[in-house]
Amino acid sequence: MQYSSNEYTIPQKLIDEVRDKTDIVQIISEHGIPLKRTGKNYTAPCPFHDEQNPSFSVSPEKQFFYCFGCQASGSVFHFLMKFDGLTFIEAVKALAERVGIVLPGQTSQGSRAQLTISVLKELNQFALDYFHQQLLNPKVGSRALAYLKNRGITSKTIMTFKLGYALSSFSDFLKAGARAGFSQQVMLDGGFIKSKDGKLYDAFRDRIMFPIFSDYGDTIGFGGRALDNDNQPKYLNSPETLLYHKGKVLYNLHLARSVVQKSRKLILVEGYFDAIIPYQFGVENIVASSGTAFTEDHARLLKRFADETVIMYDGDTAGLNATQRGLDLLVKQGLRVKIALLPEGTDPDSFIRAHGVNAFSKLIATANDFVDFQIRMVSRQKNFRSIEAKVQAAKELCSILSNIKNFVALNEYVKRTAIELEIDESILWGELRKLGVVINKPSRTFIKHSTKEKPRERLERQLLECLLQRPDLISQATSQLSYKDFSNENYAKIAEMLWQNSNDGSDTRVQDLIDSCNDETLRGIISNLFLQSRNLPNLEANLNGCIRKLKSSITYELMRSRIADGDDLTLLKEGLAEFSIRKKLS
Repeated sequence: MQYSSNEYTIPQKLIDEVRDKTDIVQIISEHGIPLKRTGKNYTAPCPFHDEQNPSFSVSPEKQFFYCFGCQASGSVFHFLMKFDGLTFIEAVKALAERVGIVLPGQTSQGSRAQLTISVLKELNQFALDYFHQQLLNPKVGSRALAYLKNRGITSKTIMTFKLGYALSSFSDFLKAGARAGFSQQVMLDGGFIKSKDGKLYDAFRDRIMFPIFSDYGDTIGFGGRALDNDNQPKYLNSPETLLYHKGKVLYNLHLARSVVQKSRKLILVEGYFDAIIPYQFGVENIVASSGTAFTEDHARLLKRFADETVIMYDGDTAGLNATQRGLDLLVKQGLRVKIALLPEGTDPDSFIRAHGVNAFSKLIATANDFVDFQIRMVSRQKNFRSIEAKVQAAKELCSILSNIKNFVALNEYVKRTAIELEIDESILWGELRKLGVVINKPSRTFIKHSTKEKPRERLERQLLECLLQRPDLISQATSQLSYKDFSNENYAKIAEMLWQNSNDGSDTRVQDLIDSCNDETLRGIISNLFLQSRNLPNLEANLNGCIRKLKSSITYELMRSRIADGDDLTLLKEGLAEFSIRKKLS
């Protein structure tokens, strides 16, 4: 799929990449819209019609906006089109330049940054292939390959993660890159070579190489693990480049994202092997912070894909401290956070190899809620016998609880914390007020569907709500229904889009559906359907029920229509009576 305007064409993959790398909340806020977090979303008075109530909602997770008043909706591109008067192409171009993505035809404009990005992408892809081939070359890579085998890495995993080896030579990559046509400056910019006393040399030498991928699967950097620990850092990462920003990249997200988007659950570990080995054992919803400090940008990135994160860092003091920092940032983003505590002296890699995937999975399933973990951490340092110690512990815990925006969750955590500390809840609420927490009980807003909605239309709406939440289930609908079976004209158009994307083998994320829809009315309906279905339980069971009932409704209406047309009345009436009985019993 691609978007065309006159002579200019942008592939859909690039449009998706620009949108996904853009923070819609930040863009809308920069346009003077006073967004406030409300649960998972942000709300404000709508900028597109005159109102005082905050009916304008922005979803950072799905990267779209929707107004419950005027039904304005769309992605960040549509916001710029509507607010700034841009065309779709102009909006994509503006945001692409902002996030450093080169669009077709732009390199000819002479932008040095864009040219460098393009060449760096080629250089990183060359390095990926080069290091991987060195590892598989028995003449030079046997020692590195033996090391990986001893760590339990299989040949399949080596291929999956494109692991490689940098030779011990001081200029092997320098020479190979030059032969491939890359300049010394580009190799310096990419962090593959260094300069000292006027001499150039390879930055990575005698190291296992871990390619670092963007969440789209582009090679953007590398991590290197030394085979010989003498007189050199154990791990060495690529420096910051125009492609690689270590505080914004999570290792293995490119492989984990499809699994995480379905389950909305993710496991966060520290190192490369901590992600690779569990993945090899079948734990695919796992990412690593690549040995770098976990950042607010990391937390925002996780929030786009997951609702719940289990932190599983090393079972030592450093790991516990890193866990503390990580959970603070994740809670601020509104994620449910749990902590899987490893035995001291172990890490995810060594634990799963020693105890197996079942023990590993049990550790994840029984992970501590972050409040329980926090209480456990504070109790290590405090003697809860004195009221002074309890008050101090309450202050420390409230600094974490103050980040929880959902009142129901906050209320539950306050109750549990009060029980654990054996203090009155009012002490905790008092501390939370001091920290600026406004104690407002939640109000619920209901969007009423038309009172004229027919039973069949209700089934069609519910079916679409399920599919927008779980696009991986579309094949279950397409195998039994046609989009032409939908009686509501707008629902039929939306179903046609879903059916067509499914037939093309395209991803059918709600973001993509909104971007590809030029009809603002339909975009509003899609957005509303998605938002209405956020809390539906048992989506697959609901979907199957909708399909079954809708098929029955179609058959029932067809038989009534044939009776009205005068077809073989006796036989049809008998069939209709039998069908009505079966329908009531089903």
